[in-house]
Amino acid sequence: LVDAAGETDTVAVPGVQLGDIVLGVSFSVDLVGITVTAYVSAANVVSLRVQNEGAATTDLASCTVKLLIARPKF
Repeated sequence: LVDAAGETDTVAVPGVQLGDIVLGVSFSVDLVGITVTAYVSAANVVSLRVQNEGAATTDLASCTVKLLIARPKF
């Protein structure tokens, strides 16, 4: 991602449902000024919005992403 650019990608997460909460997200690389927003966008799918707010181009093409997801009980 070049400076000021953003991208949204999806990750298959079996069992996740709309209404579940993404409590945290972790990348196996240094994010170097990148902000991340993660949310459940459909059954079995989490969307990750990454936005480069740093001064340099950053490549996240090959990394591991870990998610912490909770299901509220009402």
